[in-house]
Amino acid sequence: MARLQAPVRWGDDEAQFIIMLTLNKHAAGDQHMRIFSRLARRIMHEEFRNALVNAASADAIASLLQHELEL
Repeated sequence: MARLQAPVRWGDDEAQFIIMLTLNKHAAGDQHMRIFSRLARRIMHEEFRNALVNAASADAIASLLQHELEL
């Protein structure tokens, strides 16, 4: 996940985060869908979005995601 210094235009809205998921070739078949599903549910909550925005570092974002997504 990358947090942009300034939001960019994304359709009719603005995006402040870029999310990319990488898996090794031996990952379980639907693992990526489970991770994105968990992330989508979390993003719906303002408290989670605020935690992402206010995270002090890349390590803090990674820790938050690992904890919230149970990775």
